[in-house]
Amino acid sequence: MQAMRVRNATLYHADMTDVLPSLSGIDAVVTDPPYGIRFMGRAWDGTDIEERAAKRASQKQSPDRYGNDRKVPRLSRSESAGTYDTSVSAGRAFAVWAEDWARMTFAAMKPGAHLVAFGSPRMFHRLVIGIEDAGFEIRDTLMWVFGSGFPKSKNLHGNMEGWGTALKPAFEPILLARKPLEGTVEQNVAKYGTGALNIDACRVHADDAQGVEYTVKRLNPGASVNATGNWKQEAEYCGKTKPGRWPANLAHDGSEEVVERFPDTPGAIAAVTGNESTANGFSGNVYNGGMIGGRRSISLPRNDSGSAARFFYCAKTSASERGEFNTHPTVKPIALMRWLCTLITPPGGRILDPFSGSMSTGLAALDAGFEPILIEREREYFDIGYRRILDATKQPRLFA
Repeated sequence: MQAMRVRNATLYHADMTDVLPSLSGIDAVVTDPPYGIRFMGRAWDGTDIEERAAKRASQKQSPDRYGNDRKVPRLSRSESAGTYDTSVSAGRAFAVWAEDWARMTFAAMKPGAHLVAFGSPRMFHRLVIGIEDAGFEIRDTLMWVFGSGFPKSKNLHGNMEGWGTALKPAFEPILLARKPLEGTVEQNVAKYGTGALNIDACRVHADDAQGVEYTVKRLNPGASVNATGNWKQEAEYCGKTKPGRWPANLAHDGSEEVVERFPDTPGAIAAVTGNESTANGFSGNVYNGGMIGGRRSISLPRNDSGSAARFFYCAKTSASERGEFNTHPTVKPIALMRWLCTLITPPGGRILDPFSGSMSTGLAALDAGFEPILIEREREYFDIGYRRILDATKQPRLFA
């Protein structure tokens, strides 16, 4: 095992099983684990699963939470777990492997800490099963929609010309899970800083409204009602807030292929007035999250128009992010990883990525002011990630 420190980042060239038992106090996990499909023939996306499945095949494991034996049966095709084997045994082996690493990760996390994990559409359900059986609560599934995918299809010929075996991939599912709380959300956040999502920091802004601040006001007690049934503008100053749409469980890459699939909604460019009614406390057109704790936003303009894609977070990847030396086949946009890190991590928190690859999570975490802990066992990818971290730390806020 090799460990090193670069600014606020801790890098391990090691198998996660050698590192995770020594960790504790983790605030969040953001990771892109192997998908169990041997992407482009890469052994790292199958070998580890196969080794663990073979090892456990002859070992009786403790029952799962349903009382079922978690022993992986010694079946002929279990050795192919992680390839395009669609057998039940391969799926079970992948789920058990996911449960193994999730249990170790779970033990290192604070109560209420969130986990974000990417998966493939075909094996995502097995990933979810493994993580849930490790003790996590499943909170949501996000979708990362992109236009750069290419079909991995076997195309037929002869009388079957034009037929194939696969669709063009255009999204990846992202699991959002949470370690159970101690007490209520408020109690857990007060004690550990974890358990809630940073909504305001991840709001979706129109390009031409970034950074604009608007006055937030609170109605005075006993404010009167006018003839139209709306509150009169009797309010006191409370502070300022930035406009933005509530973050959704969908993000996209801003590519032409994706954006043009969303409908045009030119009727949504009008300003929103936050009138409150006597019937329900606030009217249906209140923008920026509505009324929270007696607060409301006054007349927030949307300042945007066009495709409905603007309602969702857009994370674009630039060629400079990857770099000429980065040969990792599944590099995620740093903007997307930063958004996910910010969503689930308390300020200055420690983010763990047990499958760090070329360390996009680490780059995003550093840029957002977090402390990443990065584990990668493959020498080739560790060296790539280490170089990217070194280059990035020479230029603070490189990806802002």
